[in-house]
Amino acid sequence: MLKNMLFMGEDVPAEILTKINEQKMIRQEINQLEKEI
Repeated sequence: MLKNMLFMGEDVPAEILTKINEQKMIRQEINQLEKEI
């Protein structure tokens, strides 16, 4: 649902974008930890 909003070019509240970016960073950290194991 959020991706559809982004693709349609609608104004997405900065708070939502920040949360999305935080989730991406967390996923990247998890992936990095899994590689090290």
